[in-house]
Amino acid sequence: TPETTTTTSETSPETTSTSTEATSSTVPCQPQCKWSKWYDVHSPTLHNKGDYETYHNIRVAGKEICRYPEKIRCRAEKYPHKSIEETGQVVHCNVTYGLICRNEEQKGELHICLNYQIKVLCCDDYSHCQTTAVTSTASTETSTQISTATEITSFSSTTTSIPITTTSESTTFKPSIATGTSTSTFITEKTTPV
Repeated sequence: TPETTTTTSETSPETTSTSTEATSSTVPCQPQCKWSKWYDVHSPTLHNKGDYETYHNIRVAGKEICRYPEKIRCRAEKYPHKSIEETGQVVHCNVTYGLICRNEEQKGELHICLNYQIKVLCCDDYSHCQTTAVTSTASTETSTQISTATEITSFSSTTTSIPITTTSESTTFKPSIATGTSTSTFITEKTTPV
């Protein structure tokens, strides 16, 4: 008598996929601000037009001064603790160009400027900066359960007069899925008379 047995089993293997994305960015370094030394590269006389402590004249004299000063301080060489206003002279102390004192704008017997000095606040010092990269990592983890079915069907019969040969066929199917891999196996056993 032929006998048919069908067995179906389901398994649920869990597959895990991890995705990691690294990003790199540079943290900007802030410059350090510092005051320069006092500059005095020009002196007023009766024969010149006054005292010109301009950034241009400072550079021409071979001194280093930052390109874009943030602030300026001006003082009279002989009166370092007095403000410019307390000297009683007309003096132009400006962060854009430096100091200008014109003899022709002064009152008094000599009509001559005092000798002035300037110093500036420079915020262009990046010497303390190092190149540093900050890396942040974002991870995504997904889990997916995939069901696998296995079906076994077998037929068998016995006859004394005819020899029997049994063959087995196995087919494996492996689909590729973005989040994992599943495997399905189908086994069919056939019994055929020879």
